[in-house]
Amino acid sequence: LPTGSKFVIEPGLGFLRYKPQGESRLNYILPEVSFQFFPSSGPVRPYGGAGLGLAEFASGPSGGRGTVHAVAGMRLTIAGRFGVRGEARYRVYDPLGSAGTMLDVEGGGSVELGRRE
Repeated sequence: LPTGSKFVIEPGLGFLRYKPQGESRLNYILPEVSFQFFPSSGPVRPYGGAGLGLAEFASGPSGGRGTVHAVAGMRLTIAGRFGVRGEARYRVYDPLGSAGTMLDVEGGGSVELGRRE
């Protein structure tokens, strides 16, 4: 969601499945929102940001936990509104309780939906 040339609000929905040692497999749904800052404009745009979300159990124990995250990445415009991006997101699960951490490294395509200036 573009909010100007320097800021973006990015809602997201993730899925995580893992198996703790000696336990059954756990599934989480991770809805979150990220607030990102782009210090420069042009075809190469590094960015950083932070956000909040939830880690909701899809299987396993009931009840969800809050999450906070920091994000850093790079967007590269290929043609017009189309591009590619890569990012790393460091997430803290249940920061006020047991405080587990996750590191996501991802890449993908992007399409700008807002009006260009």
